[in-house]
Amino acid sequence: MPGGVTTHGNKRIEAPPRQVVPRIVHSVSAGASGYVQQSVALTNPSFRFHHLNDSEAHEYVRRNVGIAAAKAYRCLNAPAWCGFSSGLVSADELSRSLCLSRRADLFRFAALYADGGVYLDADIVLLH
Repeated sequence: MPGGVTTHGNKRIEAPPRQVVPRIVHSVSAGASGYVQQSVALTNPSFRFHHLNDSEAHEYVRRNVGIAAAKAYRCLNAPAWCGFSSGLVSADELSRSLCLSRRADLFRFAALYADGGVYLDADIVLLH
């Protein structure tokens, strides 16, 4: 799609072409994609769904961003979906939880950098 043209004083400035977000939804979790895949298919059927487990996400980061990022992925704390052992959160669990989502964060950045699109956590349910 062509960009627009604007003027600034005597200068003619052409805007860059309009960018469109690719129709792909990324997610990562320990197992099956669950609700997010079903809700994306029902509410946005024109979007492709791309869900990976932890080892697949590691390989994706290595292939699309590089070895250094893949090594960082492995060095980060446990995957985001580990959860808490009880309904009440202890100080230790709260401290641990601050690090749990870092692998998912790195995958999110890699996926959006490499393919564009949208990232949704695996426990999201789209309503519209």
